[in-house]
Amino acid sequence: MNERHWQDWLIAVVGVWLVLSNWVLAYTIPGTAPAGADSLIFWNALLTGAIALLLGGMALAAFRIWEEWADIAIGLWLIASPWVLGFASVPLAMWNVTLSGVVIILSAAWTLYDARETRHA
Repeated sequence: MNERHWQDWLIAVVGVWLVLSNWVLAYTIPGTAPAGADSLIFWNALLTGAIALLLGGMALAAFRIWEEWADIAIGLWLIASPWVLGFASVPLAMWNVTLSGVVIILSAAWTLYDARETRHA
């Protein structure tokens, strides 16, 4: 399968956003946040963003179903990460990664649906 999906472009753009959001968004870390929350927010967005960008680029170069499932896993992690890593008390960071995760999951699921429909047609 050598297909290109616009959703993979979107996933790559969300990956770039996650990386850049560390410098674009000014997070206010409340006193109730755990020690090192700023570092956790930074590295979580940087690493997941880089992985999303890499997966999006790989899918554009040569489509593979497993890449979409990996995108879904990254999206699920992004949604869960504010609570797992303890920075849910930082609303801007929490909403940034949660919404990014939702966009990645929906994009990957849409690509999987399109690929399935294309094979059945």
